[in-house]
This record gives sequence, C-alpha cells and structure tokens, in this order.
Amino acid sequence: MPASVASAIDRAIPSVNSALVAEYRRAHEELLAAIRAMDGLALGTGPNPLRVSHTRMRITRAANESRAAFQKIVLALSQKPSPTIAGKVEVLTQLHAELKEVARRHMATWTHAAAQEDWPGFCKSHAYVAQRWCDTIARERQLLYPIL
Repeated sequence: MPASVASAIDRAIPSVNSALVAEYRRAHEELLAAIRAMDGLALGTGPNPLRVSHTRMRITRAANESRAAFQKIVLALSQKPSPTIAGKVEVLTQLHAELKEVARRHMATWTHAAAQEDWPGFCKSHAYVAQRWCDTIARERQLLYPIL
C-alpha cells in the first residue's frame, strides 16, 4: 500500500485512548467469565440459590460495564466521523439494543423464585441469552478491534 494511502487511512481512523481500549477488552473478558461461571452452575444437578444470585449479579454488573465501555468507544470513534466506522457502529448499536431487550425479558421472566422452580427452563433461557452476548462480543471483536 502506498505511504500516502496508508497515511490517509491513519488520519481517517480516530485514535482511541489505550486505557479505554483496555477497559473495553477487560469488560468483554469479565462478561465472558461471568457467563462461563453461570454455565458451570447450569451443568450442576440443581440450583444453588446463593451462587446463582451472586453469579447473576456478576453477569449484570459485567454486562453494564461492557455496554458502558462500548458507548465510550462509540463516543471516541465519533470524534472523527468515517462512513466505514459509522456503518460498523450502527450494526453494533442495533445488536446491543436487541440484546438489551432479550436480557431484560430474561431477567423479568426468570426471577430468583422462577429459576428455583424450573431450573432446566432457566438454564435453557440463560444459554440463549449467553449465546447472544457471545455472538455480540464476537461481532465487536471482528468489527471494532481491528480499528482500535
């Protein structure tokens, strides 16, 4: 690639603070770790109410941190608008909106009592939401990580 083209690309893509990028990646890793922890509980013979409650809070906290980090990244990227970046952000913003609704419905349906009463049903619902989160993170890694 000619140096002038590479230079133009570098100017078009905003630089994002490395601490912010590290926060974004950490948020992804913590959310995935929390999901794996619930996956481990789901493989057990039945619910442990205290561990389930703790793990659900961990997932909620990690999901909120992941969303907040994503919004900070979007804000940083918007400082130097680019049609390519805008398209990627639009796709991911839509995925986040859909996922937020899926997670909200899961939490509303699967109260602590409901999860205790129908553990297999809760586990099936968790697996669906967890897969949606994993798919969204994979898409973020595919679309955003290379430009960060």
